[in-house]
Amino acid sequence: NPAKNKIYINSHFIAGGLISVVDILGRIIFSTPVPEYLPGNVFELNMTSLDKGIYMLRFDSQNKTICKKIIIE
Repeated sequence: NPAKNKIYINSHFIAGGLISVVDILGRIIFSTPVPEYLPGNVFELNMTSLDKGIYMLRFDSQNKTICKKIIIE
């Protein structure tokens, strides 16, 4: 962090879940499902459509929700 174009996420913890990018006002900018299996357990998230700023990544899976702050340059 900070990121410019792409974020790489270890999918071991979020496989089969949903990733959402949320702005600082709490609006969901976009969401995408995470496949159950990914080669190398790495999920690539393209961030090129986002303006510079602070966002939250929200990971929702069957048994937990995790939020992490990201900065886009």
